[in-house]
Amino acid sequence: MLLAKVDQMRTIEEEAIAKQGLTLNELMKRAGAEVAREAMEMLPQAGRVLIFCGKGNNGGDGFIAAHLLAQKNHLVEVIMLSAPDNFSGAARQAFTKISDEASIKKTSFKSFNAKTCAQPDLVIDAVFGFGLKGKVRGVGAGAITTINALGSPVLSVDIPSGVNSDTGQIDDNAVKATRTITFTCPKAGMAIDPGVDFIGSVRVADIGIDKKIVATHAKVCQGSRLIARPLLPKRRPATHKGECGRVLVIGGSVGMTGAVAMCSQAALKIGAGLVTLGIPESLNHILEVKLTEVMTKPLPETPERTLRAKALDIILEMAPRADVVVVGPGMSTHASTATLVQQLVTSIENPLIIDADGLNALAPKPDLLSKRPGPTVLTPHPGELGHLLGVSPSMIQSDRLSWAEAASNDWKVTVILKGARTIIAGGDCLHVNPTGNPGMATAGTGDILAGMLAGLVAQGLPPYPASVLATYLHGLAGDIAVKYRTELALVATDLLHYLPAAIKEIEAIGDKKGRLKK
Repeated sequence: MLLAKVDQMRTIEEEAIAKQGLTLNELMKRAGAEVAREAMEMLPQAGRVLIFCGKGNNGGDGFIAAHLLAQKNHLVEVIMLSAPDNFSGAARQAFTKISDEASIKKTSFKSFNAKTCAQPDLVIDAVFGFGLKGKVRGVGAGAITTINALGSPVLSVDIPSGVNSDTGQIDDNAVKATRTITFTCPKAGMAIDPGVDFIGSVRVADIGIDKKIVATHAKVCQGSRLIARPLLPKRRPATHKGECGRVLVIGGSVGMTGAVAMCSQAALKIGAGLVTLGIPESLNHILEVKLTEVMTKPLPETPERTLRAKALDIILEMAPRADVVVVGPGMSTHASTATLVQQLVTSIENPLIIDADGLNALAPKPDLLSKRPGPTVLTPHPGELGHLLGVSPSMIQSDRLSWAEAASNDWKVTVILKGARTIIAGGDCLHVNPTGNPGMATAGTGDILAGMLAGLVAQGLPPYPASVLATYLHGLAGDIAVKYRTELALVATDLLHYLPAAIKEIEAIGDKKGRLKK
């Protein structure tokens, strides 16, 4: 499913008006009709409807819906946040439809008393549209508080008021919608935490804008089974293990053997034919016992039992025999180990996945990423990406799409920004992953994602599609696992156990084609 940011949505509407002969008033008329239709689905019998209308085009949609609902014998009251003289041009014209209708009660928000009004059967939120920016103050903030306090089902128009359409962020408060009717395509912020928790169920209404215009300008994509299915690797009957890809994992340190073990197992579990694990030499016997299918390679280590910079030549000799290299799981931030990472980044020509302490090792010298001789995927959580970019984790979280996109463009890499609703950025393409749950907030799940990604790249998927498929299956395995393990009891290795079920679920939908931008 395609999603649009604010500037993209404006371009879509402007181009539709210019090329299709549509007018803003006509688009508003169609949108208002869709709001009324959705309201009547939520309220099949005539009932009491409160419609909170702002002064912009969103409010205009509400005025048109009020007119149509009144015609169907609903008892409609419009709560206006502004005087008619302040309405936008299109909203003012829409208001003329109800200004003389005696059956529609019109009340200014300042004079509205929620405590004395009869309980509405439905509340329609037409306060702010997709163009909302900055902090909501004054009557807008008051309207949001009032809508939530009424305790009635809420239908939000285009996006719940208070949710930022680009980032999904909420300043202080936002309408908690029962249902959202959005037009043309969902707004990006509706798919991103925390905005996704405020939208309720969603219907996308077609108001006549050419889908080719939408496809040209909407640059954000939300994952789905239809997108994941055609990305799954296929094997010919005579396939041998060498054709299924070779993965080299470099990492581990004393006390952190679990990270590289899970990463290596995940690469095998998703289909890689051969996996070799390079670890500090004194830890080799531990991994020999812990791992059955994974080959191990003891490497020079520091006195603290972390990988030593002198391991570089051995790793560079091994790397050409692999289809992809993973660097970072459980690696530690030892100075010699960090030097090794920095040298590997500028020397390895294979596709390279950099995770965990591999990212931390690059924080003092992030420009090394621009010198990479081969394709690169970074898998940071907000703290690690903030460390690389020199900003706080909270800054990253305030606009996850933009920061992931900036890092991808600056360093010419694919970025998987982990967290609730993981973001994948590859140049000008952005992808929001819808799978996963809070039970996955546990040690080791990121190591498993890195391994799954490596396994897919080893089997021939380019980094960006591999990132999309890996994150989707990773979250889906977690969603299946939580049904049996619960959120509290879920641990990282449960994802390995339920990954086959996740793959089967995707395979079951057949070979229908989805749409992946890029």
